[in-house]
Amino acid sequence: MSLLKLNRIKVIRQGKTENIRGKIVVGEKQTLEVEGTLQPEKDLTLIREVFGSHIEAAIKVFSKSRLLTVEDMNGADVIEWDERRWEVSNCRAYTDIIPHYKSIAILIKDEK
Repeated sequence: MSLLKLNRIKVIRQGKTENIRGKIVVGEKQTLEVEGTLQPEKDLTLIREVFGSHIEAAIKVFSKSRLLTVEDMNGADVIEWDERRWEVSNCRAYTDIIPHYKSIAILIKDEK
């Protein structure tokens, strides 16, 4: 039984890019639903130190599933929330009391 009320979070994931006989084939984007919670990130100081001062807003995502970041092979997952799109910049596993993942997602600037 979960202690938190989990929501369905809409995630857009880029499909796997492959090299087929010398031709690069980009996989199709997939829309997934992940269980978790979202919270606006109030303290942007540390996030700005890591990613630069151009960060307007960020959210924290607590989920049961690992989200992909910019460091993953096919690029970062994009979350659609609050009529905006957010790119996952980091994801970390926590296994102490309730196993989960905490991710930080940054507002995609051209969309407000």
